[in-house]
Amino acid sequence: MEKHECEERVYPPGNAFHHYQCGKNAKSYENGKWYCGIHNAEAVANRKAKSDAKYAEYSRNLDEKNRKHKEMQKLLKAAEKWMDAQTMHHTTDLYNACTTYFERKIVIPD
Repeated sequence: MEKHECEERVYPPGNAFHHYQCGKNAKSYENGKWYCGIHNAEAVANRKAKSDAKYAEYSRNLDEKNRKHKEMQKLLKAAEKWMDAQTMHHTTDLYNACTTYFERKIVIPD
């Protein structure tokens, strides 16, 4: 039996313009070309399915993270609103106390 080499084009990392032939021993013949175990259609489809499943999980986790983040933002805004109201309330109380003190000219003993 004659040995064949994989005919898939391979691009080295960081170099999208130059390519070379894979050259590994071919295991299957599809669409008029020889492919190794890495580049045959079934292996490529399996890797793509695995990658798609991983991305879908990542996307679900990201959606959950975003939902929690938005919920936290709402809680923070509510807390800020509450703090502003409390500060305003205490500021008003302090103002009234100072006004009362100066209006009455209360002398505080040492």
